[in-house]
Amino acid sequence: MRYDGLQNFIRNGLAAYNALHIVRHPGGAITGEALYANADPHSPKFGDNVSKTVLLPLVFDYKINGNAASKQKVLDVLDYMNDQGWAEGSSIGTQDHEANNNSGYFHTIYLMRNELKAAGIFNRELNTIFWYANFGKTFDNSVYVETTADEMRTKFMYDLLYVLGMDNTPKKVQYMTGLVGLYEQALQIAPGLADTIKPDGTLFHHQGVYLNAYGDHAIHNTALIAYFLSGTPYALSDSVFNNIKKALLTLELASNKYAMPVGATGRFPAATSPLTSLQGYAYLAMATTPIDTELASTFMRLWDPQSKVLQGLFRQSDSYGVEYLDTLGGLQLADNLAKAGFAAKANPQGYWVMPYGAMAVNRINDRLVGIKGWSYYAWDFEASDNQNIYGRYQNYGNMQILQNGLTSGIIESGINVENGWDWNRWPGTTVQHLSLAELASTNGPMNSYSDSKFVGGVSSQNKYGVFAMKLHDTVYDPSFRANKSAFFFGDKIVSLGSDIQNMDSAHNTETTLFQSYMPSTSMPFWFNSTTSVVSATYTSTITSPTPAWIVDPYGNGYVLPNAAGTVITRGGQNSKNNAGTKNTSGNYTTAYINHGSAPASAGYEYAIKVGAGPQGTANFANNMQYTVLQKNSNAHIVKNTEPGKEITGYAIFNSSVPVNQGLILSSSDPIIAMVQSISANEAMLSVADPDLRIAAELSPSAMKKDTLLLNGKWRLKAASSEARVISTSGTTTTVEFDTVHGKSIDITLVK
Repeated sequence: MRYDGLQNFIRNGLAAYNALHIVRHPGGAITGEALYANADPHSPKFGDNVSKTVLLPLVFDYKINGNAASKQKVLDVLDYMNDQGWAEGSSIGTQDHEANNNSGYFHTIYLMRNELKAAGIFNRELNTIFWYANFGKTFDNSVYVETTADEMRTKFMYDLLYVLGMDNTPKKVQYMTGLVGLYEQALQIAPGLADTIKPDGTLFHHQGVYLNAYGDHAIHNTALIAYFLSGTPYALSDSVFNNIKKALLTLELASNKYAMPVGATGRFPAATSPLTSLQGYAYLAMATTPIDTELASTFMRLWDPQSKVLQGLFRQSDSYGVEYLDTLGGLQLADNLAKAGFAAKANPQGYWVMPYGAMAVNRINDRLVGIKGWSYYAWDFEASDNQNIYGRYQNYGNMQILQNGLTSGIIESGINVENGWDWNRWPGTTVQHLSLAELASTNGPMNSYSDSKFVGGVSSQNKYGVFAMKLHDTVYDPSFRANKSAFFFGDKIVSLGSDIQNMDSAHNTETTLFQSYMPSTSMPFWFNSTTSVVSATYTSTITSPTPAWIVDPYGNGYVLPNAAGTVITRGGQNSKNNAGTKNTSGNYTTAYINHGSAPASAGYEYAIKVGAGPQGTANFANNMQYTVLQKNSNAHIVKNTEPGKEITGYAIFNSSVPVNQGLILSSSDPIIAMVQSISANEAMLSVADPDLRIAAELSPSAMKKDTLLLNGKWRLKAASSEARVISTSGTTTTVEFDTVHGKSIDITLVK
């Protein structure tokens, strides 16, 4: 399958070569179409029209197909590029993103090194690689310098190819040592908002989480490099290996096999697959002796050659993208690991917070619930002139329920952003409903930060948890605020909102429960009945403060104790694609709560039963087994009352007012906490301070000692390096926590 793709790549490349009209004249002069830099408005370009599309096809036609004529064409193309300005010391007008657009060139020089030496131009091209890959950055690694995900997915490999192509001299050893020093520095946990691997395992680019495109490409490439260097004196250190491994496993956690929540995709809302990194799991697993069983079993969980998603990946064998990763050899290595006898691990189950990504995931059976916010440390959205221009609200509490599917998983979950998607109605978000023209990023800034430092979550032993945010739109409407929270008790999620306010009288403020794409207009949903609604169109507005329940077309149940203001709509929708260049349409069933225009102090409460179906939701509506203890500007507190699963979640927005609910009486700082009652004399307490306390871009998160005053006299069951009892009285206990990185701290208390 990949071989066929390679041959198609070769055929297209030969045709693209002819379009350059390269002619070598008597006397040695060479001419062809004028070439331009990536950022230049003119075409053809060094990258798009030569390096990406022509060079490697010619190399493969010569090396694999045995076509000697293509060998000479490679030499001609390189002389032609050099004549046009692709040379050591040349800026070609601008080098902006040239490394991202010329992967084929760098691989060509290494693959053709013997032929280029015979032609007398290898040193010329080696010097050109040194120049465009900025190899000089490897010479001094004594002071930390940020290395971006772009560099990891491009220059990291180009630098290695450069050194491997050098003659075997002491200089080669010197350069290899310096290069490994760069790898070691760049692949440490990055401080502050710097690229790339963060303390929680998420991957950053442009000072924000990017689990697709940049992040997964970067970690794939670094895993490949780890494999190449393994077993040599230049093997990466154990700490770097473990950092790459942590990033790969975090990427797996945040993705439901072949799809990730849109909030983690930056300016590429339609690119939700992390599969670029699939072979990375195999490379890193095989970078150790013996093979790393955790990575191998993770790879096997993702390896399904019958999947249409993987088959699409297998067909790729070109250098059209930013980096050249889809090789015949890479697929063969992955296939070798697949046949090595490792069993696939089970789907991860539980709840995880990723504080640097301002996100959390809850995994139940084969479904994943992802939630995403923004804050003082996490930007709202990223766009470009033709990418994600309607993405303003994708991090306003976006809570998506993903399931597996034959083609992607994201569309099979009802999220189809390129077909009629209402860009105002991301599930879980609270927003001002705007027109597409008003919503477009061309009307304002992007990559913006709020003044609110409260966004994040707490995880109780990676089983249950809370996610909460103080939403403040400091960018487009500073009057817009809301306190939002979600409490995750396994397949039950309690979603609360309070203090929703703004002064916008021209637009309604809405909280969306779901917006579900329907591939068929008769796809059923259920409303207060186990009898389905299958009509192509439907509208219902609930005006009375009575309970209601709804099941979306994908089987997830939603129960509203007070459904006043809830609107259910069904039918065709017209929109635009994420680039804003094409009209789109699709059929959807949508449910949202209309808070009206200019709300002063609106709120909401609804509970989700993931995958419950109509009968399961009807049963749940009759016995939800939770109590909202508090929902105001000071705190959101919910107690789960299921027998044997007595858990209370806290989102304490304002620590100046005592809580006095359950175990927690008060907190020195705004925190998110969870208490699980084990017995009358034992409890599990989990605490996180969502404030990352990052003072500057390259400053690490600062540790702070937060204290909680607890109801009762308690002691720690086991000593903790992150928490301690600092005082007790007859009726209270004060516990101190060393909070940093927004991470969760679990302790067990006993009387």
